[in-house]
Amino acid sequence: MISNQAGFLSVIWSTVEKDLIMKWRYRADLVGDLVSSVLFIGVFALFATSYVFEVLDASIEVTLLFFLTGFLLIVYDSVVLWTPLNSVTNDLYNGTLEYLYSSPNSRLGYFIGNIVAAAIISSVVTVPAIIFISLYFKLNGFAVIMMIVTLLAVLLVLIAFGTMFALLGVMFRQVSSIAGILSMLFQFMGGFLFPIQSLPKSIQLVSYFLPYTWGIDLIRYYTIPGWIPLLPVFTEWMLLLIMGIFLWATTLYLIRRVEKYAKKNGLHLI
Repeated sequence: MISNQAGFLSVIWSTVEKDLIMKWRYRADLVGDLVSSVLFIGVFALFATSYVFEVLDASIEVTLLFFLTGFLLIVYDSVVLWTPLNSVTNDLYNGTLEYLYSSPNSRLGYFIGNIVAAAIISSVVTVPAIIFISLYFKLNGFAVIMMIVTLLAVLLVLIAFGTMFALLGVMFRQVSSIAGILSMLFQFMGGFLFPIQSLPKSIQLVSYFLPYTWGIDLIRYYTIPGWIPLLPVFTEWMLLLIMGIFLWATTLYLIRRVEKYAKKNGLHLI
């Protein structure tokens, strides 16, 4: 008997529900994530007393805000890169990925569901940071709203990137080393630890092709008083939009490509 096809949103919901139930079974991890969020804020406060960025000419409070705003987005580095890739790797080893591709259900919904579930779980870390930033630095309502809107917009772009990378994992099996390299690029070239303006010109050029760069810069523009964006704000939003369209178009193409690949070669490891 051929199973009925589940809708796109139903697949996402089922995947998210499954991952959240699994996470809730191991609640100690959630407590650990919450504690790590508090520890990160303390560590960045310590960094703020030691770091001096000549291009910022900033106080300790502004330097702390500089780190925390970058932290908000970089938390999702593991969500968009490692979560979908690990899901594909585990399903390859368990043999469940072949079941997914033999069923009529949405493959895209499966990948997006894994990422959305991980993003929800990661909010245990980001929500306390957002609350701390909003209250400690006395942000107005508009700044808080735009901080959250920017974060969600960048996540929408990064979901496409993570799905695309997971699809590459289906085709090439082992791409973990590439994911590690990309993770370092995002952290060191996206403006998380260092202002983009302080990097060499050649490195800055690479940074301009990373969605993280524009997301972090926009969040800082809305939250740090007097922050001068790398480009006009409208241009940065347009760049995020263009990157999102490109990544989603590439992802949809790869889904069709992987579909043909799976039918021709199978999804076994050997």
